[in-house]
Amino acid sequence: MRQVKVLTDFLIQILTKKNEGAYEEAEQLIDRSIAEVFEDTNQAFSKLSLKQTAEALKDEAQDGKVILAMANILFEKIELVPEEQKQKASLQTLLLYKKALSYSNTAFAIEDIHKMNGLEKKFKGAPELAEITEILKTNEL
Repeated sequence: MRQVKVLTDFLIQILTKKNEGAYEEAEQLIDRSIAEVFEDTNQAFSKLSLKQTAEALKDEAQDGKVILAMANILFEKIELVPEEQKQKASLQTLLLYKKALSYSNTAFAIEDIHKMNGLEKKFKGAPELAEITEILKTNEL
């Protein structure tokens, strides 16, 4: 539960910085939040394949609320990264949203559903969407 609170606090700070136009500071907060959960830097996390992202989630897999909080933080990252990194960030975010959705005790806000559906629509028919589905089926997250 402590981790959910920490990530929620990070998300509030990230949104505040983005609203103020302080995008560099928002990115730094995203990096710190990723390090909080994955004990890794944002740069290394962003280079993970979808399968490696799922592997990195294994330690957090007992708590869908942590995964959902991380998905919301990564969603905010999408518009901050260079264009060539947007697809990867979007796919990682979608993977986290879909994994969080698999927990019956994780409450999704309607906004979270819209974010996930928007990402899913963006990749409709793409092989990466099928890859996410397969990863979620085969990995014991």
